[in-house]
Amino acid sequence: MQIDLHADTPLLLRWAGYRFTRRHRAYLPAGAFFSHVDLPRMEAAGLDAQLFGLVALPIEPDPFASVNAMIDRVEAAAAESRGGFRLVRSAGEVRAARAAGARAGLLSIEGVHPLRGDLSRVDALAARGVISFGLAHFHANEACRPARGLGRHDASGLTDFGRELVAHLGARHLLVDLTHVNRAGYFEALARAPGPVFVSHTGACGAHPHWRNLDDEQIRALAERGGIAGVIFARGFLGGKDLSAVVRHVQHLIKVGGESIAALGSDFDGFVVPVRGLRDVTGLPALREALARAALSPRVIDGVMGDNALRFLEHALGGQP
Repeated sequence: MQIDLHADTPLLLRWAGYRFTRRHRAYLPAGAFFSHVDLPRMEAAGLDAQLFGLVALPIEPDPFASVNAMIDRVEAAAAESRGGFRLVRSAGEVRAARAAGARAGLLSIEGVHPLRGDLSRVDALAARGVISFGLAHFHANEACRPARGLGRHDASGLTDFGRELVAHLGARHLLVDLTHVNRAGYFEALARAPGPVFVSHTGACGAHPHWRNLDDEQIRALAERGGIAGVIFARGFLGGKDLSAVVRHVQHLIKVGGESIAALGSDFDGFVVPVRGLRDVTGLPALREALARAALSPRVIDGVMGDNALRFLEHALGGQP
C-alpha cells in the first residue's frame, strides 16, 4: 500500500482547468511548483491513495464556496475516470479501491478559515466527503494562530472556537491535522483532541532546523497520541536537494517517535520545489529504493510508504467500512 498525506492538486483543478484524468508532465525546471499528480502518474507510481488538500485563499470573498467548488472538481474527475479514481472516506474504501484496481482520493481542508467559526459547516463538508481538517495555514483564523504568517502570535494557543472545533471533530471521527499550527496551539490541540491527530506534511528539526518542521518534543508527543507525520518533499524545508534529504527526515522521525510515526506528505502541487528524484509522483519507486539503501527493513519501508497511514486511518476514522 502506498499513501501520500498531502497534495494541493484541487487548486489546479479549479483555477487552471487541470484535467486530472490526463497525463501531464512537470513543466518547470526541477519540477517546481505544480503539475506533480494526476491519475495516470498515480497509476504509474503505484500510489494507491492521495489525501488532497482543499486550500481557500484568505482574500477570497467566500472561502467556503471556494472549497465546495474544489470538491465539485474532484467529484467530476472521479466521474470522468470511469471507475479508475474513487473519492473515498475510510480505510476500508481505500482497500476496496485498491482491490478493484482503482486509485483513491480523500479530502482535507487546509486551514479552517472557510468555516468562519461555524461548526455546522464542518458537518456540511463532512457530508461531502471531507475527512480531515487542518487547523491552520499561513494566517490566523477563528481557531488558532499559524507557526508563520499573518497574525502570528507564538504565545497564543487555541481560541475558544478552536477548542470547540477539536472536540467537535473528535466526536465525529474526523481527523485533526496540526500542520502549520504554532507550537502553543499544537500542544494544546494534542492535549484536548479526543482522538488521534496527525501532521500531514512536515519535516524534523533534528534533521534540518526550520520553523516548518517538528522538534523532538513535538514528535514524541505526537507519537504518544498515536499520530503520524508525513514527510514533505520540499527541498527548502528538508535542507537538501536530493532523495537523501527525505531519508534523513524519515530516519529522525523513526529515531524519536518510533517506526509507526513516519509517512509520506509530499506537498505536491503546493508550489514547492521537490528534491531531485521526486520531481513528480512517479519518483516514489526511487524513494523506496533510497530507503532500502539506507538499510531500513522492508517492513519499516512499507510502513513509511503507506502502511502507517492506512493503520492511522483505520484507527482514527472509527472503524468506518
